[in-house]
Amino acid sequence: MDANTYYDKTLGGWLGKNIGGTLGGPWEGHTSSLLLYFYDPVPSEAMPNDDFELQLVWLDMLRKKGIYLKPADFVHHWREHTRYYISEYFVGQRNMALGLMPPVTGDFNNWYIRGMGATIRSEIWGMIAPGLPDIAAAYAYLDASTDHSRDGMYGEMFFAAMESYAYVEDDLYKIIAKGLEFVPEDSEINEAVGIVLEELERGVDITRIRHLLCAHFAHPTDFTYAPLNVGFAVLGLLSSADYGEILCNTVNCGYDTDCTGATAASLLGIIRGAKETPERWLKPIGYPVVVSDLLVDVDYADDIREVTKQVCALGEEVVKQADAVREHLYRWTGLPFLRPDDAGPEYRRTEVVLGWNEALGMRLCYAGPPTIGVGETKVHQLRVFNTSDTVRTLRLEIMAPEGVTLHNLEEQSQTLSTHVVLPAGGCMELPIRIAVPEDSNIAGPSFTVSLRLTADKTTPLEVGYAVVLKAAWRCTEAIDSADRATQTAIEESGALENAPVAVTQRLHGVDDLTDFIPEPGKVAYAQVTMQAEAEPPVRVVANNTGPIRVFHNGRRIINKEHWLPGIAPSWHLQVGDGSTHLLPKNAGYADITLQPGANVFLFRLEGHERPQDATFHLAQIFADDPAKAKMGDYRPATAIVTSPR
Repeated sequence: MDANTYYDKTLGGWLGKNIGGTLGGPWEGHTSSLLLYFYDPVPSEAMPNDDFELQLVWLDMLRKKGIYLKPADFVHHWREHTRYYISEYFVGQRNMALGLMPPVTGDFNNWYIRGMGATIRSEIWGMIAPGLPDIAAAYAYLDASTDHSRDGMYGEMFFAAMESYAYVEDDLYKIIAKGLEFVPEDSEINEAVGIVLEELERGVDITRIRHLLCAHFAHPTDFTYAPLNVGFAVLGLLSSADYGEILCNTVNCGYDTDCTGATAASLLGIIRGAKETPERWLKPIGYPVVVSDLLVDVDYADDIREVTKQVCALGEEVVKQADAVREHLYRWTGLPFLRPDDAGPEYRRTEVVLGWNEALGMRLCYAGPPTIGVGETKVHQLRVFNTSDTVRTLRLEIMAPEGVTLHNLEEQSQTLSTHVVLPAGGCMELPIRIAVPEDSNIAGPSFTVSLRLTADKTTPLEVGYAVVLKAAWRCTEAIDSADRATQTAIEESGALENAPVAVTQRLHGVDDLTDFIPEPGKVAYAQVTMQAEAEPPVRVVANNTGPIRVFHNGRRIINKEHWLPGIAPSWHLQVGDGSTHLLPKNAGYADITLQPGANVFLFRLEGHERPQDATFHLAQIFADDPAKAKMGDYRPATAIVTSPR
């Protein structure tokens, strides 16, 4: 592929990204079929969209860090260069602030792991790895695993591989088949794409296929659910040969319309190139780069053609160094398709690559959630690698903070050390047993276990990993919904200390409150205490799909009695006063000021025959006037500690 073709296809992809996102943006979240034939409204410029501008953040990262990216590079740019604090973006950055690293940041305590927020960031990885779909998919994995997991991650890998392959193949069916090589066969992404292909082969009308996809994958409370929206994008791409019809057929499926439109149009643009982008669609938005105010100190060009040149320059580096890039990505992802001789698990959702140097490497598997409670013991599996061509005698030191003990067969201490002999190219697995004693004085929200690996004539490898402290929740037994007297007594006190029913304690390490929802016809109360050193303004978000009441230090702050089918339980565009087409005003949140010291939150949940999702988030408001706060002013409140006992 010559340089001019590479540039034209890349520019076509970016133009499609802006065209499709601007077409679908005004209709985001509408779950009925639409009847668009062109932009509505017709714009005078491209619509700012996270789909495109987050990739400007990654472009800035690539230009500053180079093509040999590591998970820590993504964490740095997420936290230092964006102010996107909604949905999976909020959760991922909250997990990063706790000290966790990808892929655990995307998998842990994340209601949105199957959302579209990663799939929409795929283009840049296909563009910098033209004709190298395995490398594109591996870059996409590094990206997606910061804030997604499973189908939310597979969607980005699928599209990145297709976008890469589209540089060397024009047949859309072959491009789709190549993308599916990087998606697990048992995933819903694979199933959704398979339904589209099978039904089109049978001659079924696209409207009926849209209904079939909804029947299989429409999520009751998340219009961004990736399997459904990826299915819509593939359906739109295969629905016609006409550029405009493809875009409108995609967006007219509804749901996450800006994402499906932008993602389908960008792949179409790579296949056909900028020269075949219809002027009718390009003229209203042109070439200017339009972004929101949610990027921080990001160096980006103001013309999409200059962005394209920057991306192509990086792609030329990746192509020249493809073997070295592939090996680097294998070290930091462990993805077996990068090295055919790897028979390990395909995706290691709870394994973190701690670090590598010229001869040594360490990976840590939590073997479950990265949490521990007071009185609990956890075993984490450490894998140590010798990548040199000689036998190495290694000394491993493990250090825990005060209040946490380390165990082996002979002793327990805050510091343990052991010697390991590894053959050339060898690997050894070692258990790390940690415990938080009942009398521990440790406070949350998390702590770090430090490791130091040394060997003769090599630089010591010093790394660490985070463990999140579980919160101690107090919970009532299920109460008959007709028992008003008991409910009144609890709610008038605003706490469970003198509740007229049995109360038990549970260690709970996540924001998901669904486990506290009782059986139909019953109500239940759950209480947690949080510690604050100052008086920060915070937003309490408890916007589950069903009714919920929330009390803070005895005062009722939320009383949501209605149902919200089709709305994520919290944090999608829930900023300002919440008045958007996606969210009714006052739909399960309250802005309050915490008190220094203990802050007691009490939740009342109802059991119903209808399925419910229930989550609880706390976000600190960084605005002089909380009533005028914008999306970027609501940030993870990790400095506010939940009581571990």
